[in-house]
Amino acid sequence: DEQITSGSGRLDQLVARVFRETHHAPVLEKWGVLWMWHALVLLVASLLTWLLHMRGVSTLLIYTTVWVIGLGLWAAVFWKLRQRLGPVTFVERQIAPVWGSSMISIALLFPLEWWLELPALSLAPLLGVISGGVFIIKAGMFSGVFYLQAAALLICAAVMAVAEDYAMLIFGIVAALCFFIPGYQYETRRRR
Repeated sequence: DEQITSGSGRLDQLVARVFRETHHAPVLEKWGVLWMWHALVLLVASLLTWLLHMRGVSTLLIYTTVWVIGLGLWAAVFWKLRQRLGPVTFVERQIAPVWGSSMISIALLFPLEWWLELPALSLAPLLGVISGGVFIIKAGMFSGVFYLQAAALLICAAVMAVAEDYAMLIFGIVAALCFFIPGYQYETRRRR
């Protein structure tokens, strides 16, 4: 004698359900400005890496310094700034290890290149794959709209593999936009 409920199977309603925000999405209003800053940091790191690559720099230690030490310091600053905005919520405690694991994965790309005796930045397309994976998780936790950023970053990874000389420039622009656009939207919503 239990009631049976079902949703419509129409494609437009299915797409709307996939792309809607979850009840956790309002927490992102605290992250808007931080994501805009993160976009800038990613863009600067990527541009610096691209310029070094275009000048023929092949020393892995330099790239490791930019991506591991530079972004590691930024991650610490980012988290401290977030803590100043108020108590860290349960869902933020869940997403923090995802972000941390992406940072560790990115940091390991450089020793892997060295161990495999690959030229510097050979594994650069994996930056798009790792970042795309993080946005897939964000889509499930916060808003299905993040599937669009995930797709952009995964496509970016494929383009990076083909356009090796411009890989870091491409990644920098795409990744910065993937963080800046939602950051701006959530910051705008917070101010309203």
